[in-house]
Amino acid sequence: MKKKYIGMLLALLLPTGFVACSDDDAPQREPEVITPTDKEEEDTASPQYYTQAEPYINQFCYDQMSYYYLWWKDIDATNWYLDADPIKKIESIRYEEDRWSMAIENIKPYTEPSTTTSGTYGYDFQPYWADESQKNIVAVVTMVYPGSPAEEAGLKRGSVILQIDGKNIRNTSEDYRTLQSSASVKLTVAFSMDEFDAPRQVSMTSVDMYLDPVLYEKVFACGDKKVGYVFFNDFSMECNERLIQVARKFKAEGVSELVLDLRYNGGGYVVTEELLASLLAPEANVKAGDLYQTAVYNGTAYYKDMEAYYGAEFSNTYFTTQHEWEYRDKKYAYDTSDANIGLTKIYGLVSGGTASASEAILVSMMPFVDVEIIGTQTEGKHCSGVMFEAVDYYQDYEDFMEKLKKEDKARYNELVDKFWKYYSGWKNYVGDWGVYLMLSTYADKDGNNPCRPDGLTPDVEIADEPRAPYPLGDDREALLREALTRAGYQDFTPLPEASSRALQTGVTGSPLRLAPEGRRILLKPELPNNRFSVRALGVEG
Repeated sequence: MKKKYIGMLLALLLPTGFVACSDDDAPQREPEVITPTDKEEEDTASPQYYTQAEPYINQFCYDQMSYYYLWWKDIDATNWYLDADPIKKIESIRYEEDRWSMAIENIKPYTEPSTTTSGTYGYDFQPYWADESQKNIVAVVTMVYPGSPAEEAGLKRGSVILQIDGKNIRNTSEDYRTLQSSASVKLTVAFSMDEFDAPRQVSMTSVDMYLDPVLYEKVFACGDKKVGYVFFNDFSMECNERLIQVARKFKAEGVSELVLDLRYNGGGYVVTEELLASLLAPEANVKAGDLYQTAVYNGTAYYKDMEAYYGAEFSNTYFTTQHEWEYRDKKYAYDTSDANIGLTKIYGLVSGGTASASEAILVSMMPFVDVEIIGTQTEGKHCSGVMFEAVDYYQDYEDFMEKLKKEDKARYNELVDKFWKYYSGWKNYVGDWGVYLMLSTYADKDGNNPCRPDGLTPDVEIADEPRAPYPLGDDREALLREALTRAGYQDFTPLPEASSRALQTGVTGSPLRLAPEGRRILLKPELPNNRFSVRALGVEG
């Protein structure tokens, strides 16, 4: 079966948390319903016990993990107490390779549409220690979006932010947030490393604006061939048409090789990854609808149910020119039959900020196209996740119970006594809680994933150096310069002699930053006849 798009979502779906089909040959484990009887008697007697959210959130997290979690069989979830901190609980029991599964108290930033970014200055940065004492940092600008407050303020790649509101910048999450998304900010800036001793003051007010992930595209003539360059920063749902436009441009100009700059791309929607892959792959593979990628599960209950209904190939993805899916009541359809570039080689520019869908597309294109990795080790997000909202989970239960109350009063009373009497007041407690769980790993058509567990190792190791004052897309920028050199480009802009000395001014090494979360967002398939199964209660409806 050639699936157009069967999957589920990482971060933006409205899940039920259950499916109706099951594998009759598999043992049916009934997940523990977390009730006061699981606690010590003195705890259950407390009149304040059910005034807190923890019992509701833990039941929700437990049910999702027991059904979906890739490594459920490999973890110890035997003591899932009602009063456990959901965030700490999942962090304490998740599988050793899993750095991403988590409970989230406010899931809205992850689930709301991303057509605009709320309260942004329109730039990003890399922190460096301000001096050898390693007490404060400076923020070196890595990229600036056109039309943003940062661009209007004169910031550019290589600008060095020295102070916030006249104070040194601390290596704290608070100061990072101020730099990225506060309402307004006053900065002390050296607009290049050469101006380090003569900084200027600038002010910015954040705005709501769309940040186009396709920030730069260009074509370079390398002898008798054309090499395209595209800086791509996010596999968002909104950028598909833009990617198709760029592909048509490259195709029209005869591009045969591509520098795909993913150095700051932490991933995103798999439908966008698959669309991009079909734009880049050799024409023969796309026309044949060849297997592009497969999802690898670990015998989860979800996998068994999906396999029972869709067949063994439900986890496979194929090249196609017809891209169709539905997300949040909006239908997307793209015909890319006139936009396939048909590449012979990809130069992937990567860094520690390259994660998830970015890693996956490089891995899965390797059997079809010569892929050369340039940069530093990638983040190592070798799996795909699902983001579920607690409000949807409990609403599904409530809808199911209302239906059962009308159709089977005896069974309804049984389930109320077993479960629902403890959780029927969910609306007062669940708030905006959610859980992000790893669901599957990804592999190329041959089942290989060189990203696991530590990320992709570059063929050519070169560190990203934003302190050098060259914009992304400039042939003097180190990673692009290396890729173009290997592609046979001859017309390089000369490097100034002082550039290497300027980098040594005023800053030392980069402090550790948290790795990007990494995202592979999979759209959830429609289940037959909208059937609903309450697996935790051993009920189907």
